[in-house]
Amino acid sequence: MPSDVIQGASEFLRDSSEQNRSLAAMAVGGSADREWALATLETAYLSERSSEVKREMLIHLVRAGREQSLKVLERLGDADALEYAKILRTGVTDPLVVLERKQELDLERGV
Repeated sequence: MPSDVIQGASEFLRDSSEQNRSLAAMAVGGSADREWALATLETAYLSERSSEVKREMLIHLVRAGREQSLKVLERLGDADALEYAKILRTGVTDPLVVLERKQELDLERGV
């Protein structure tokens, strides 16, 4: 997706629709500009109120930055972000495998 389209989609991170915010997180997470994507998703995450949208943002943060997202996840500091950081610290960086491991942890906790 062209960078101008992705940057335009980032405007929807502040939309009133949870679905639009989740889709915007997906678009931003696909940006070739990792630093911009990480900063944009971190900022959006800090103001997000929906736990479901926050979960979406976290996986797209991992997708955008892989091991580079570790510092952002640790700064965010909530339980979900720290679990993603813990998974990344094991050396797993494929976003699909990270998501799978996170879902396993959630199932263990009954979430």
